[in-house]
Amino acid sequence: MERLIDAESNINTDKLITKDSIILGVKEYLLSEGYPIVELNMEKPWGAYFRLDNNDSEKFINEFFPSITKLELKLGHEKIEISPKILIVSPGKMLSWQYHNRRAEAWSFLSDGAYTMGLDNNEPAPQFVKPGHIVQFSDNMRHRLIGCVDSYTIVAEVWQHIDDNHPSDEEDIIRL
Repeated sequence: MERLIDAESNINTDKLITKDSIILGVKEYLLSEGYPIVELNMEKPWGAYFRLDNNDSEKFINEFFPSITKLELKLGHEKIEISPKILIVSPGKMLSWQYHNRRAEAWSFLSDGAYTMGLDNNEPAPQFVKPGHIVQFSDNMRHRLIGCVDSYTIVAEVWQHIDDNHPSDEEDIIRL
């Protein structure tokens, strides 16, 4: 799981590294491991993300969520579609406090980072975590990903589409 940011990958997450260099390192790793990149968005105010092919979800789960089975990530429902992503949060940045109506999510931290989660609109104190930490958010659960101050935070994410007839997309974000 940690191969993405270990010494072999040459991806340095220190805040002195440019965002473009981090993105290039992650891109090279993903391509070298055979992950087709469906979308790369480098314009997010908090950093960037890679959206990967849903057909690679099983491989992605095995690599980045080794302690969880595919069925567990499908929330016990074989029909749930899984969409894999890699998130890169720039030093000192954070995503919005948000929730989704048509998806649940799971995150696997590949570097140090933090997050908040809650059942209502009152945001709790952040939980600071180390690489290997996995967290699951149900649909409608409020959450926020928070980057470290002194380094980039890299997270493997899976979307768990809970509505077969209307899969989630980037529009399914309710910001608080």
